[in-house]
Amino acid sequence: MMSQQRAMPPALPPLLRVPLMWGLPLVCAPGQEGVELQEELLEEWQDLNKVQLPEALVKLLLATERPPAARMSAWFLWATRSPAAAGSPLAEFAAHVLPRDSASCLRLNPSEEARLPPDALPTLSSMRSQVSAAVEELRSLGAVDGFSLEDLWWAFDMVISRSFQVMVTDPNTGNPAPLAAYVPWACLVNHSPNPNAVFSADLSPDRREFVVVPRLRYTPIEPGFEVCISYGGGLDARSTLLKYGFVSTGNVNDRLELPPGMAEAAARLKQPAMISAAEAVSERRATAAAEASGGPVTSPSSSANLTAAEKERNLVYTALASVLEAAGEWQAVRDAEEAAGKAAPTTKGFSGGPVPALIKWAKAQAEAYAAPTGPAPPPPAPDAPQPCRPPAEAEAPAGEDLSAAINILRSERRRIALAIVDLVEEYRKQNTA
Repeated sequence: MMSQQRAMPPALPPLLRVPLMWGLPLVCAPGQEGVELQEELLEEWQDLNKVQLPEALVKLLLATERPPAARMSAWFLWATRSPAAAGSPLAEFAAHVLPRDSASCLRLNPSEEARLPPDALPTLSSMRSQVSAAVEELRSLGAVDGFSLEDLWWAFDMVISRSFQVMVTDPNTGNPAPLAAYVPWACLVNHSPNPNAVFSADLSPDRREFVVVPRLRYTPIEPGFEVCISYGGGLDARSTLLKYGFVSTGNVNDRLELPPGMAEAAARLKQPAMISAAEAVSERRATAAAEASGGPVTSPSSSANLTAAEKERNLVYTALASVLEAAGEWQAVRDAEEAAGKAAPTTKGFSGGPVPALIKWAKAQAEAYAAPTGPAPPPPAPDAPQPCRPPAEAEAPAGEDLSAAINILRSERRRIALAIVDLVEEYRKQNTA
């Protein structure tokens, strides 16, 4: 006999709907796939905005296999700065809402750049190199004629920090297709590692819209809670700062990079004992944080924000992961060299063993990140290439938000270092009792 099934409650209505033609929908596909759909979207976009895109720009936008950042930036620049597009929804949004200076670290000035952690500099340089190459390509194609170099770097800054990537169904073929989209108003929704909302796009002819809906389909978000989405899984504080211009405290994806000598010291510790130490330190810190804040230990299910206790737990396990992952990588290299018949790396001597060495190193890191100028980057090799920087005329001053985010990133690195100290000291306590 079949049991009666309980009827599910109706799905909650979307939190936000934005017509895709208010923004910029860009099909990304290999080869010539998606060209027919992109042609349709471009025609609809031009009809809605009552404009005619330049021929060179249309040709670029129909090259669906080309990198989306360059295509989107060229289109975004024309749609927000061209006199022909004045009065369109996106142009109005850009004029009244978007910042005129940096949103990400792409155009950070030298004094603020010097305060970044050393491990962020290669990533920033790589971002700038890619943008610089794309800018030159766009100019050679004639897709951005009439715009200054400063305009171009600003457009890339806005696209890198505020565009979406989402999978959609191509209504012409029924196949899945990746879509890059710049969506006004939706791009103001903040990020959380524990989001309470998700986003999607519908390209069916009668829809053509971008929507934000509750992450739990049948559970409403309580009044007073901020709606947040995830900008991408696994984003650490360095990534969110460089690409989006913000840092979230208590990000479980953060890591403090251990140099080879400290990774070797970490590999000498007993992993189960380190996990046990993390459990003890985590519980102690979370309890203290909850008592100090007077708040709960666990967030309500509809909240996108972490409690003080949850942030402390994340911090401890971030510190643990920094140690264990570095140890695992060092051990993997050593094992591979031994399997290949190569001489194993020379074991470094640790005065008093690996525990004191790790504690000393972590304390030094904490002290360095507390210094006003931050830890000094290692000197470049004599033949090292010069770091990539945007041309001076395209370089924007760091705003208050970016400056504050850099301070938070340095503070978070310091907190991870101090958590490593707590972990290793707890490890020593548990293993010498």
